[in-house]
Amino acid sequence: MARALPSGAGREDLIAAPATAPGRAAIAIVRMSGKGALQAADRLFGGMLQGAGPGRLVLGTLRHPETRGAVDSCLAVHWRAPRSYTGEDLVEFHLHGSPVVVEAALEACGAAGARLAEAGEFTRRAYLNGRLDLAQAEAVAHLTQARTEAGRRAALAQLRGGLSRRLMELRSALVKTAAELEAAIDYPEEDIPEPAVERHLGAVRDALKGVSSLLATSRRGRALHEGARAVLAGRPNAGKSSLFNTLLGRERAIVTPHPGTTRDTLEATIDLGGVPLTLVDTAGLRPDPEEIEALGIGRSREELLAAQVVLFLVDAMRPDPHAAEEYAALATLRHFIVYTKTDLAPADSAPQATLRPHEGTCAGELRISVKTREGLDALETALLREIAGTESEGGSLPAAASARQEEALRRAADGLEAAARNLRERAPVELVSVDLTGALSAMDSVLGLDSLDEDVLDAVFATFCLGK
Repeated sequence: MARALPSGAGREDLIAAPATAPGRAAIAIVRMSGKGALQAADRLFGGMLQGAGPGRLVLGTLRHPETRGAVDSCLAVHWRAPRSYTGEDLVEFHLHGSPVVVEAALEACGAAGARLAEAGEFTRRAYLNGRLDLAQAEAVAHLTQARTEAGRRAALAQLRGGLSRRLMELRSALVKTAAELEAAIDYPEEDIPEPAVERHLGAVRDALKGVSSLLATSRRGRALHEGARAVLAGRPNAGKSSLFNTLLGRERAIVTPHPGTTRDTLEATIDLGGVPLTLVDTAGLRPDPEEIEALGIGRSREELLAAQVVLFLVDAMRPDPHAAEEYAALATLRHFIVYTKTDLAPADSAPQATLRPHEGTCAGELRISVKTREGLDALETALLREIAGTESEGGSLPAAASARQEEALRRAADGLEAAARNLRERAPVELVSVDLTGALSAMDSVLGLDSLDEDVLDAVFATFCLGK
């Protein structure tokens, strides 16, 4: 807790923050960036960095610049602008990992003229100084927050410029077409030759195909980063807790032959094909429950509304007249019907209990047995496809991974579709030019190449941790 450091938003301020997680550890890192970082380091580290080259660790003593009291015996390293993470002079102190040491180091940095950095301010400066584009900056946050191996790979691919390079390729080809159309506007007395119109239409179609391919990755990309939520619902004793435990791989929920065992919601997160999927086990839905069970059922209904997908479980071999009533409530929710306990009947027999699927919202009907594991692989595959699409949609690794990127790519696709339509219909060239300009602007906003509103940047970097 570095209370001594003032806060603020000046872009040229000297800023400092811990770059490692709070708590005790072997090593903690405190970094400073901005105008005067090297001079402040001289005061803190007795001038020992002056003779060291950039990127070279130096052993010394960090001291408070006013009291000259020793804070820690540590390592320090510096990088000079513009060849640093932020594009500014940047210094790091590698300290012993006690929270008390970190606080004392931050107080010393404050006495040397630094203020406490805001969340994401180091990466924000990297973007503003041209070290990263905005898509790469978002990937930094995704990488630090990755919860699965697939999420890590996807974030790293974007940080290395996977999305940026592809957009720049598409943009470059489109800019040439837009420039030729602008030239045609300047000379309205000359009609555009038919071969040129076909060439422009081909270029726009190619760009639309590329943008659509990137847009197709957003569903999986967002799922890898944001995760998803699936709720297990159904009548008492339908097998919800048994399926919950099986998917989780351990006994998390109590399972008994008696209905109504689950009185409250239980949740846990699994790695489903790289997607962090939160499973929610709920109280069995039934009329006239006792008071405590009623509270659990109320929470179950709340969870249904928050779910990305619902698994509605039905005992396959035990007809339940109330199952259809409870299923009716799912008419507007995306869901699967899952017939359970199929091991109790011959494999070729049809379930005795059946429901009429809601058209448009039912993603499919599945048969499973937790005891024999029949149908579980198919269930997981169907769940993953529903939540994240397939890897073949847009490539094996997702490129777009945030709602902001998805919305911008959708605007770009809309602009390109309008441009293609107007070219086909031989509309005035001014209309086509407006469409292409809008598409290019949307593509630029993904990378942060245009002038973005400060509120947009605040929203992007608010997701970052302190010191990154």
